[in-house]
Parts: sequence; structure tokens; C-alpha cells
Amino acid sequence: MIKEVKTQVNVGVEVDVLWKAFGKDLKDILPKMMPNLVKDADMLEGDGGLDTVYLFNFGPGKSISFTY
Repeated sequence: MIKEVKTQVNVGVEVDVLWKAFGKDLKDILPKMMPNLVKDADMLEGDGGLDTVYLFNFGPGKSISFTY
């Protein structure tokens, strides 16, 4: 079982644009990027920065397990 995946990617946008996309806009972007996996997402606490809590709802029949 894979417990950790790491990757490195060069992107052609400024760091503040990337931070906004993966922080504040994650709840909107993820269901669009992976519609066959993520049904919807909600930001429960925070503003997209550190200590932000998200709730991800996966589509029917999807079984995903995470251990931290």
C-alpha cells in the first residue's frame, strides 16, 4: 500500500496564483479536475490558509481510505 506520493512540477504562474488555487479555490477546482472521484467539497473552517478544514464528498461507489 502506498502511504505517500511526492512529485515536483514546474508551473507557469506566480506563486500567489498557485497558492490561491490550492488553498482558497480548492473546493471549487477539485470537483472539476476529478469529477469521476470528487462529488463536491466544502470549506468547514478557515480561509484557505493554514489550519483550513475541508470536507470532501466522493461519488457513489468510491472507496477511499486515508491514514495520517
